[in-house]
Amino acid sequence: MKAQVAIEAMMIFVFMLLLFMFAIYSALDKQVDAEVIKKTLDLREECNKVSNFISSVYSAGNGTTSTIRLKHYLTLPGNGSLVLAESINTTEEPPPQNIAVLASEAGPTTQTFFDNVTDRMNPDWYKACFDDLGSGAGCQPYGPNPMTQASWDSIEWTFGDLIKNLTENPNHYTTVYLEDPTMYYDAAYLGTPYIDILDNWVSQGNILVMSEHAWCTEAMLFWFCIGWPYSNTSAVCDPPGCDDNNWPLLGTTLHQKGRKGWATIVNESEEFEFSIGESFQLEERNWIDNINNPNFLIIGRYEAVCSSQCFLPAADYMNNPSVASWDRGSGKVYYFGDFQILAGITQEDYTEALSQVIEEAYYILHFTSKTESCTVPVDTRAYENLHGLVKFTNENGRILAEIVGD
Repeated sequence: MKAQVAIEAMMIFVFMLLLFMFAIYSALDKQVDAEVIKKTLDLREECNKVSNFISSVYSAGNGTTSTIRLKHYLTLPGNGSLVLAESINTTEEPPPQNIAVLASEAGPTTQTFFDNVTDRMNPDWYKACFDDLGSGAGCQPYGPNPMTQASWDSIEWTFGDLIKNLTENPNHYTTVYLEDPTMYYDAAYLGTPYIDILDNWVSQGNILVMSEHAWCTEAMLFWFCIGWPYSNTSAVCDPPGCDDNNWPLLGTTLHQKGRKGWATIVNESEEFEFSIGESFQLEERNWIDNINNPNFLIIGRYEAVCSSQCFLPAADYMNNPSVASWDRGSGKVYYFGDFQILAGITQEDYTEALSQVIEEAYYILHFTSKTESCTVPVDTRAYENLHGLVKFTNENGRILAEIVGD
């Protein structure tokens, strides 16, 4: 009887602990969102305050001077507007970053992408091979418009090498792009799962860009588990159970349904060259849901359009994110449902947008600050990064500014 009571008490304790942890996690998420909102409101309030202050100096007439202390950094373009920023807007060249790019046999990575990224970023190249999954299928370019055999063979490091380097030297790379890494469900390095290593690394302030299959494909067809022949193919693995290819992915759930699907851009972002309303058809209809991350931005959504090759009801994937970004710790994750474009915008334009994210996302995260703009209905000179105690002077109907103290 005492043993039974002890077991029940332990179960109650574990249950209460889980509730407590969930409450803490939810509170932290809400705190992050509250902090973002507060920063925006603070910037907006000061923007209007400074605009009114400059207008009052103008209205007081020629020769009027007055000072104001600025909490944020003020830029006056001289075109009837003013911009406040959280931190200084520097035009200095940002430090160089180290980029790692994973080419994929399963992708496939194209020669055009390989040449473009090599010329622009000179990254360290790694490759993901079918034989990394234990199939013994070899490692060579595959699919439409693949890399040349010479380019493929020039890459010496594998996905496993990348994971090892992220573990042993986590401060080296600033950005990592994984194209169709097709991780095996129990892949681990020194006992730590690959996905946890990636999560820990990006959370330290780095950029992770992923496209297509983050995980290998479960042995499933028509929504039930099967064995031969799919369980032995190179891109398929059999984790315990069968849950319709729903995988954990950095605080979200990734669905790997396969088959093509149309997507439309619904939001613009500084990192992307996409425009709202642009549509494209992805070869693989992968998407993300169960979103538990701050600042989750849906760039593209799938449409409720189903071709003859679509086995799933349109409602099963309509409106789900096809291209998205979200914060993870101090870093950021970008996800593209697929690399291959079948229709709509060109493959070249899509590839260019993806390349831009890889090249610029780290700089945008760390070397730009949140800003707020408002109008100032008077004539001003152009100034940049005014901060601290600033004196404004009305000189013949034109407003001049000068920093006079910290």
